[in-house]
Amino acid sequence: MAECGVAPYPTQVLSGGLCPAAFAVLSKPEDGSIVATAFSYFPYNRHSTYKRSAWAGLVAVRKDMRGRGLGAFVNALVLKKAVEEMGAERVQEFARTSNIASCRMIEHCGLSLRSDVRSGIAQPAEAASFTR
Repeated sequence: MAECGVAPYPTQVLSGGLCPAAFAVLSKPEDGSIVATAFSYFPYNRHSTYKRSAWAGLVAVRKDMRGRGLGAFVNALVLKKAVEEMGAERVQEFARTSNIASCRMIEHCGLSLRSDVRSGIAQPAEAASFTR
C-alpha cells in the first residue's frame, strides 16, 4: 500500500481489532507477490445514525500492474465483503474529483459519485497529501 502512495491505517483498525473490517488482496500466482489491495470497515460508533454504513477504500494497485482493471476488481471484492460478510446496509467511498481513475473505478463498481458531498481531513498546512 505504501509503495502505491496510500498511507495505511493503524494495525488495530486494519486487523479488525477495533471494529469489523475486511481486506481484499490480489496476488500473482507465480510468486505470491501482492499486486492489489482494498479495505473496508465501519468508521462510525454504535450511537451514530450511520453505524451500519461501511467505508471502503485504500485501493492500491502495484504500478506495473495498473491498467488491467485490478483496482475495480479488488474494490468490488471488498465492497461485497462489506455487505455480505460484515452486514453493511450502505457503503461509502471517497475520491478526489481530480483523481479520474479512482472516480471511474468507484462508478464501475456500482457506486454513484455525489458532487454535493464533501469530506476533509485536518492536517498541518505544510503536510504532504497522503494519497494521490
